[in-house]
Amino acid sequence: MIVKKLTKYDAENYRQIRLEALDKNPDSFGTTYQEEVIKPIEQFRDRIPVDNNNFILGCFEDKNLIAIVAFNQ
Repeated sequence: MIVKKLTKYDAENYRQIRLEALDKNPDSFGTTYQEEVIKPIEQFRDRIPVDNNNFILGCFEDKNLIAIVAFNQ
């Protein structure tokens, strides 16, 4: 496993895991799967912070993103 900070280049993987989480655990979010699935990839890309005080770590296994955790200051 590799843990790294997500970048804008990880937007497709981020979108996929977020939609999966919304589908399986809808009570954990302030939005719904139906609202998110129709959003363009650019909106997911824009959600990935690019500064050191706010970031998302991703856990990759065989190049597949299997977990995320977001840190916001």
